[in-house]
Amino acid sequence: EKIILKQMICHPECLNHPQITEILDFVSNSEVKRLIAQISNIYLEIDESEYLSILQNTILVSEYKVEIKEFVSSVLFQYRSQKLDNNKVDKLMVDLLKKIKIESLKSQRNLLKSKQIKSQTQDESGAYLLEIQQIEKQLSELKNAASLR
Repeated sequence: EKIILKQMICHPECLNHPQITEILDFVSNSEVKRLIAQISNIYLEIDESEYLSILQNTILVSEYKVEIKEFVSSVLFQYRSQKLDNNKVDKLMVDLLKKIKIESLKSQRNLLKSKQIKSQTQDESGAYLLEIQQIEKQLSELKNAASLR
Protein backbone atom coordinates (compact mmCIF):
# COMPACT_ATOMS: atom_id res chain seq x y z
CA GLU A 1 0.00 0.00 0.00
CA LYS A 2 2.91 2.35 0.67
CA ILE A 3 4.23 1.73 -2.84
CA ILE A 4 0.86 2.60 -4.36
CA LEU A 5 0.34 5.64 -2.17
CA LYS A 6 3.82 6.99 -2.90
CA GLN A 7 3.39 6.64 -6.66
CA MET A 8 -0.06 8.26 -6.61
CA ILE A 9 1.26 11.20 -4.58
CA CYS A 10 4.31 11.67 -6.79
CA HIS A 11 2.49 11.05 -10.06
CA PRO A 12 -1.19 11.91 -9.61
CA GLU A 13 -1.66 11.82 -13.39
CA CYS A 14 -1.61 8.02 -12.97
CA LEU A 15 -4.98 8.24 -11.23
CA ASN A 16 -6.62 8.64 -14.65
CA HIS A 17 -4.99 5.49 -16.05
CA PRO A 18 -7.26 2.55 -16.97
CA GLN A 19 -5.32 0.15 -14.70
CA ILE A 20 -5.86 2.24 -11.57
CA THR A 21 -8.95 0.22 -10.58
CA GLU A 22 -7.01 -3.04 -10.73
CA ILE A 23 -4.17 -1.50 -8.71
CA LEU A 24 -6.54 -0.09 -6.09
CA ASP A 25 -8.03 -3.56 -5.63
CA PHE A 26 -4.80 -4.42 -3.80
CA VAL A 27 -5.36 -1.62 -1.26
CA SER A 28 -7.14 -3.01 1.78
CA ASN A 29 -6.76 -0.04 4.14
CA SER A 30 -9.87 2.14 3.89
CA GLU A 31 -7.95 5.27 4.97
CA VAL A 32 -5.42 4.77 2.16
CA LYS A 33 -8.26 4.32 -0.35
CA ARG A 34 -9.94 7.47 0.95
CA LEU A 35 -6.66 9.39 0.74
CA ILE A 36 -6.03 8.27 -2.83
CA ALA A 37 -9.55 9.39 -3.77
CA GLN A 38 -8.85 12.73 -2.08
CA ILE A 39 -5.56 13.09 -3.98
CA SER A 40 -7.42 12.42 -7.21
CA ASN A 41 -10.02 15.09 -6.42
CA ILE A 42 -7.36 17.62 -5.48
CA TYR A 43 -5.34 16.94 -8.63
CA LEU A 44 -8.37 17.23 -10.92
CA GLU A 45 -9.74 20.39 -9.31
CA ILE A 46 -6.68 22.61 -8.95
CA ASP A 47 -3.84 24.06 -10.92
CA GLU A 48 -0.78 21.81 -10.92
CA SER A 49 1.37 24.55 -9.40
CA GLU A 50 -0.80 24.47 -6.25
CA TYR A 51 -0.84 20.67 -5.89
CA LEU A 52 1.94 20.34 -3.32
CA SER A 53 0.78 23.10 -0.98
CA ILE A 54 -2.87 22.07 -1.07
CA LEU A 55 -2.04 18.42 -0.47
CA GLN A 56 0.24 19.36 2.45
CA ASN A 57 -2.50 21.50 3.99
CA THR A 58 -5.08 18.78 3.46
CA ILE A 59 -2.92 16.23 5.24
CA LEU A 60 -2.22 18.60 8.14
CA VAL A 61 -5.90 19.20 8.90
CA SER A 62 -7.11 15.68 8.09
CA GLU A 63 -8.01 12.99 10.57
CA TYR A 64 -5.86 10.24 9.07
CA LYS A 65 -3.82 8.02 11.35
CA VAL A 66 -0.45 9.38 12.43
CA GLU A 67 1.44 6.71 10.45
CA ILE A 68 -0.30 7.74 7.23
CA LYS A 69 0.29 11.44 7.88
CA GLU A 70 3.97 10.82 8.59
CA PHE A 71 4.40 8.68 5.48
CA VAL A 72 2.66 11.23 3.26
CA SER A 73 4.68 14.07 4.80
CA SER A 74 7.94 12.23 4.06
CA VAL A 75 6.86 11.59 0.45
CA LEU A 76 5.84 15.23 0.04
CA PHE A 77 9.17 16.36 1.48
CA GLN A 78 10.93 14.48 -1.34
CA TYR A 79 8.32 15.45 -3.96
CA ARG A 80 9.54 16.90 -7.24
CA SER A 81 6.96 18.01 -9.75
CA GLN A 82 7.59 15.83 -12.81
CA LYS A 83 4.60 15.30 -15.02
CA LEU A 84 4.99 12.06 -16.93
CA ASP A 85 4.01 11.60 -20.56
CA ASN A 86 1.48 8.88 -21.44
CA ASN A 87 4.12 6.29 -22.36
CA LYS A 88 5.89 6.71 -19.02
CA VAL A 89 2.58 6.56 -17.15
CA ASP A 90 1.73 3.32 -18.98
CA LYS A 91 5.10 1.80 -18.09
CA LEU A 92 4.86 2.97 -14.47
CA MET A 93 1.40 1.48 -14.05
CA VAL A 94 2.37 -1.85 -15.63
CA ASP A 95 5.49 -2.05 -13.45
CA LEU A 96 3.55 -1.02 -10.34
CA LEU A 97 0.85 -3.61 -10.95
CA LYS A 98 3.44 -6.33 -11.49
CA LYS A 99 5.32 -5.35 -8.33
CA ILE A 100 2.12 -5.33 -6.30
CA LYS A 101 1.10 -8.74 -7.61
CA ILE A 102 4.51 -10.15 -6.73
CA GLU A 103 4.35 -8.70 -3.21
CA SER A 104 0.83 -10.02 -2.74
CA LEU A 105 1.85 -13.52 -3.86
CA LYS A 106 4.88 -13.48 -1.56
CA SER A 107 2.65 -12.51 1.35
CA GLN A 108 0.20 -15.32 0.53
CA ARG A 109 3.09 -17.78 0.24
CA ASN A 110 4.49 -16.76 3.64
CA LEU A 111 1.06 -17.12 5.24
CA LEU A 112 0.65 -20.59 3.73
CA LYS A 113 4.14 -21.61 4.88
CA SER A 114 3.31 -20.68 8.46
CA LYS A 115 0.01 -22.58 8.21
CA GLN A 116 1.87 -25.58 6.81
CA ILE A 117 4.30 -25.56 9.72
CA LYS A 118 1.38 -25.46 12.18
CA SER A 119 -0.67 -28.10 10.35
CA GLN A 120 -1.70 -31.14 12.36
CA THR A 121 -1.96 -33.80 9.65
CA GLN A 122 0.05 -34.92 6.65
CA ASP A 123 -2.96 -34.29 4.35
CA GLU A 124 -3.34 -30.74 5.63
CA SER A 125 0.38 -30.12 5.19
CA GLY A 126 0.26 -31.55 1.67
CA ALA A 127 -2.65 -29.30 0.71
CA TYR A 128 -0.72 -26.25 1.89
CA LEU A 129 2.33 -27.42 -0.02
CA LEU A 130 0.30 -27.68 -3.25
CA GLU A 131 -0.99 -24.13 -2.78
CA ILE A 132 2.56 -22.91 -2.09
CA GLN A 133 3.76 -24.59 -5.28
CA GLN A 134 0.99 -22.90 -7.30
CA ILE A 135 2.00 -19.54 -5.88
CA GLU A 136 5.66 -20.25 -6.65
CA LYS A 137 4.67 -21.00 -10.25
CA GLN A 138 2.72 -17.73 -10.50
CA LEU A 139 5.67 -15.83 -9.02
CA SER A 140 8.03 -17.43 -11.51
CA GLU A 141 5.74 -16.53 -14.42
CA LEU A 142 5.45 -12.92 -13.25
CA LYS A 143 9.19 -12.57 -12.77
CA ASN A 144 9.91 -14.15 -16.17
CA ALA A 145 7.42 -11.82 -17.84
CA ALA A 146 9.21 -8.90 -16.16
CA SER A 147 12.60 -10.02 -17.39
CA LEU A 148 11.40 -10.49 -20.99
CA ARG A 149 10.63 -6.78 -21.39
